[in-house]
Amino acid sequence: MDGAEELGKLLRADKVLVMRPGEGGVVLTGRGIEAEVLRAYRERYGALDRGMLVRRKELRAGVWSRGLLWGRGELRRSEYYNEFVVPSRLYDAVGVTVDLDAGPASLSFYHSRPCGARFGDRAGCLLRIVLPA
Repeated sequence: MDGAEELGKLLRADKVLVMRPGEGGVVLTGRGIEAEVLRAYRERYGALDRGMLVRRKELRAGVWSRGLLWGRGELRRSEYYNEFVVPSRLYDAVGVTVDLDAGPASLSFYHSRPCGARFGDRAGCLLRIVLPA
């Protein structure tokens, strides 16, 4: 998680999430993300996430932001957004997702405020640099 935390500092992220394949499903670790949020994702909202094809869209993009994947409409009307993202304070999001032999893995970075600073082009550029690694 050290490299992800350092990258999170460069991006000025409030929260960092590492999602990787593991035995019995997805392994989630994070900085600034409470254990109950990780548990809620595993138990309930991960299925909604998969149903919305979020991971597939992330993989196609490689480096992504919520705006790139969803624009402003569909996601904000979803149960996933309103019952998981908002209460968990995982607002503005950028990340990088790659396909490993065992399945998709991602680094995601979040701002915990609904308005204010956004990641923008700088974050996308930094993530494109680390994508080949």
